[in-house]
Amino acid sequence: MRLIVLFGLIIFMAAPQAARGDILSPTYVKPIMEWVEARTKVQVKTLPRVIVSRAAMVARIGNPLRQSALARALYVPGEVVIDDSFWDPDDVRAVSFLVHELVHHAQHARGVAYPCHKAKEWEAYRLQNLWLAEHGLPPIVNSRWITRMARCDSPSLFN
Repeated sequence: MRLIVLFGLIIFMAAPQAARGDILSPTYVKPIMEWVEARTKVQVKTLPRVIVSRAAMVARIGNPLRQSALARALYVPGEVVIDDSFWDPDDVRAVSFLVHELVHHAQHARGVAYPCHKAKEWEAYRLQNLWLAEHGLPPIVNSRWITRMARCDSPSLFN
């Protein structure tokens, strides 16, 4: 679904069927995945397919009013989708969003049941911040925010 605001009215339109974008080369993704594997202690058998496309994100999110509609990247098993409106493979901060989603891929490979979806975010944000720190940049969010938002009983703006 696509959300369009026209003359103050909210209109929902079907997402384009051809929601494909650029696919990142496994040679680009592999060293980043290896960085994640080293820190999660999870060996990943297969790299996820990484698509750079806002249209692909919208197609996977479905409801544009869900909180995930505000995301810059998302993970569905075996696939990472990154919003092409901000993606720059040479920008460490943009790449940190790929790191975050690759942590989710490692979590999926780990096969551990989490008490809720939000519980997975603690590790993903922590490692995203570590990636940024190792590249001399400030964290994407602070640790207090991560702890609060990763609680299963914390409210969401949208579902």
